[in-house]
Amino acid sequence: MLAALWAALRVYAVGVAVTMVQLLRRLRGGFRPPELPLQADRVAIVTGATRGVGLSTACQLARLGMRVIVAGNDEHRGHEVVARIQEESGPESAHFLFLDLASLSSVRSFVRNFEATALPLHLLINNAGVMLDPSGNTKDGFERHVGVNFLGHFLLTSLLLPALRASGHQGRKSRVITVCSSTHWVGQADVARLLGQR
Repeated sequence: MLAALWAALRVYAVGVAVTMVQLLRRLRGGFRPPELPLQADRVAIVTGATRGVGLSTACQLARLGMRVIVAGNDEHRGHEVVARIQEESGPESAHFLFLDLASLSSVRSFVRNFEATALPLHLLINNAGVMLDPSGNTKDGFERHVGVNFLGHFLLTSLLLPALRASGHQGRKSRVITVCSSTHWVGQADVARLLGQR
């Protein structure tokens, strides 16, 4: 129990430190949003695109002209996000596909549904994740944090590699971006607990 409390305190301390650094940079005028080139005729998948960083990312990519696949496990919220993006960026700018990273069969189903669209894939952003969830396992028996944050995205990326390779070309290759938090600076892997047995 004490080890878990110490880990949580370190996580929050890093979060506060990162927030303060970013706030000070903005107050001093040292932060300017990047100027990004237009990305017309390109397709992106963003996991966890119904809230937070994923939502902001999906909206920005659509503004740059990309067609965005909003991947999430909340269908109602997913369709709301798609409507919002389409209102701002056009009717073909966003589509929703259901994806539950806590289920490897759902990941496989998502890939089949994406392949059925016959769209190319230029960018995969592995953004979805869980943090400080109550103890529990995924549908496949893995500890929830490991299953959702790592194994689900690993399988998704592996299954989408053929589409990514086929869509990229010299000078404009496809990309995979995996989002993580600054907690990797303070976290430690407890290999004995990866499957959540104790």
